[in-house]
Amino acid sequence: MEETNVAIKAARMAGDYLLKQFKKSHQIDKKGKHDFVTEADKEAEKIIIKYLKKKYPEYSLLSEEAGEEKGDEHKWVVDPLDGTANYMLGVPFFNTSLGLVLRDKILLSVIYSPITDELFVAELYRGSKLNEKKIQISERHQIEGSIMSFCHNNTSREIKRNVKIYQKLKQYPAIFNQPRAGNLEMAYLADGRIDAFINNGAKTWDSVCGALLVREAGGKVTDFNGKDWTIYSKDLLASNGIFHDKLLKLLKGV
Repeated sequence: MEETNVAIKAARMAGDYLLKQFKKSHQIDKKGKHDFVTEADKEAEKIIIKYLKKKYPEYSLLSEEAGEEKGDEHKWVVDPLDGTANYMLGVPFFNTSLGLVLRDKILLSVIYSPITDELFVAELYRGSKLNEKKIQISERHQIEGSIMSFCHNNTSREIKRNVKIYQKLKQYPAIFNQPRAGNLEMAYLADGRIDAFINNGAKTWDSVCGALLVREAGGKVTDFNGKDWTIYSKDLLASNGIFHDKLLKLLKGV
């Protein structure tokens, strides 16, 4: 796809900026009780949007900080800095991500980790790649011994739901982490580094890119009821697909 190269260029430009600003002092604004934004988020977003508009001025756009801008049925979905809390604290786990959606179908996703210089790219029906090499999900067969990560919306309701999820899953001898950068976590899932990812109250820009990467790498992505995840879904469960149904049973009713 022609758009793939455009998305890659935009992600790299924003990622390069974020890397230069990393570990500097930042202006921090509070968006909610547990939600923050820095000047780096906003500047990275400006870099991406300016480039996308130059190349595809007719496309719609949805970005975490700038909101939604209507255009044609193609829509860019942008998270300029996924992992803001990590970035603020000097923790080297963050990314910039861009997805392209046509109505409700995800066509393209790009996730760039500037710290490790890892570029994850997926195109619909063409597989997932890391730095131009094909990747695939893990083959772990049991929850026991698996590595899972989780993310959640920062509302009080979703935090309480996440406590319930944590209680259910911690009964298993598994590694259960919260790295705090959802798209990059799903990129790791697509690359077989972890086995499952859970996000309750998932926002569109936190999930679009990772969802396509996981699916194109052979994994499964649904909501908590087992229905295929879409850009309209509120909850997300991604896994290697092998013990996906067992996880759904555990998540039932949360």
